[in-house]
Amino acid sequence: MIPIYTSADIKAMDAAEIAQYNNELQLIKTAGDKVADAICREHKTGRVLVFCGSGNNGGDGVAAACSLYKRGFEVTAYAVIMGKSPALRALYEEYKTLTGQGVLPFPEDVSAIPHADILVDALLGTGARFGLAGEYLRCARYIAGVSSARVFAVDVPTGVDADTGRCDPFAVRAHHTVCLSGVKPGVVLYPGAEYAGTVEYHRVLQNPYLAPRKRYLFTEDDVASLKRSRNTHKGTYGRLGIIGGSMEMPGSALLTAEAAVRSGAGIVTLGTDADTAKVYAMRVRETLVASVMDAPSFQTFIDGKTALAMGPGLGRGERVKELLKLALSCGLPTVVDADGLNGLSELGPDVCKQASAPVVLTPHPKELSRLLGIPLCDVLTDPIAMAETAAKRYDCTVLLKGAVTVVAAEDATWLCNRGCAGMAKGGSGDVLTGVLGAFLAQGFQAGYAAAAAAHLCGIAGEYAMAKYGSTAMTPYNTVEMLYRAYLPHEA
Repeated sequence: MIPIYTSADIKAMDAAEIAQYNNELQLIKTAGDKVADAICREHKTGRVLVFCGSGNNGGDGVAAACSLYKRGFEVTAYAVIMGKSPALRALYEEYKTLTGQGVLPFPEDVSAIPHADILVDALLGTGARFGLAGEYLRCARYIAGVSSARVFAVDVPTGVDADTGRCDPFAVRAHHTVCLSGVKPGVVLYPGAEYAGTVEYHRVLQNPYLAPRKRYLFTEDDVASLKRSRNTHKGTYGRLGIIGGSMEMPGSALLTAEAAVRSGAGIVTLGTDADTAKVYAMRVRETLVASVMDAPSFQTFIDGKTALAMGPGLGRGERVKELLKLALSCGLPTVVDADGLNGLSELGPDVCKQASAPVVLTPHPKELSRLLGIPLCDVLTDPIAMAETAAKRYDCTVLLKGAVTVVAAEDATWLCNRGCAGMAKGGSGDVLTGVLGAFLAQGFQAGYAAAAAAHLCGIAGEYAMAKYGSTAMTPYNTVEMLYRAYLPHEA
């Protein structure tokens, strides 16, 4: 897993490392070498302009300038504001000794700046406050106006909030961002991800992961093996019960069931009202169908099940809330989505906190705002914090859907950045619920199951878009492509 650090995490970890090893200058030089390495992978030579601030990010820029000069690049370094720390003063002297000229002040007349092939944005680091002003704004606007050069950002592009991904109107748009000591949330979350370009991560600290809250970027390497033993049967892979569907919204639960079947669940049963059950009985092939109307029929329905998925297309009303209370008290791992979340927002956190088995909530931002009783803009501004707040308040795992999915569990948070614009259609969440429910039914831990489901659904969606295009693809096309996402993990 790739660790993700907030600006507060980085500040604390840097301070602890430097206090222990007294190695600030060496850390900055190592960071500069990593930035230079990234540039050298794309360019063998050329003119480089490095724009530096007064803090450690600026120090990384000066160190990168020194490293690039030693490798044969023509380098000019500019400082918007000169730094005063001993480490920065030492780097200024080293740069002057190497190149024969000191770090130059950023000029009043930007037309005096020479043409360059490569620009390095080392203006502001992770600790910068949101919003550009003064010389930093003027320099960022200059970088934005040089359309012919490749832009490399150090840690996070200037003007992008390192923790939330919010962007100043004049934020630097980089082609490549080199993250040092962990990936920053702001280059994964949107809109910051659009300004970061390609992101690479390097560990420069010696100490282990010290952040009080563990956060990770979920990748292909984190997906557990899906390979099956030949000597198994359908019961080996769990029995998922889906409570959903209605005459008004019949398709939602069908998508959930199809996705669950294609995600390895041994037996999938659709529980719905009596009238809808008759319709489903004529439509489904691999899925069982049952009528679930009240407490007695619910108890019959859950017999032998290993997990539940609650909510897709279920509708609203007292019956839904009663079924939700039964689901959360039955002792089975449960996914709550869609209309189940609407019912939960009316019932409140206690019904969820009293559950005796893991619960995963899968809201989109508007649903999360209802669950927390806060404005939608608060969720959109800081999705990680809001997902973690909801996970704590409801004592469960929360999967907040979006262009980047946030999975907040008890012990860690994962960001999942796979997927595509074609998945922004009604029904995609129902597919995700089926995948997640199938993983829970097979015994995967709730936090991992949620992160893996979001990641693999995203990959399937990418395959669907490659075949059908983002406009024409449907949620069912994502279901069709799940096999493409799973095959590499069955070897």
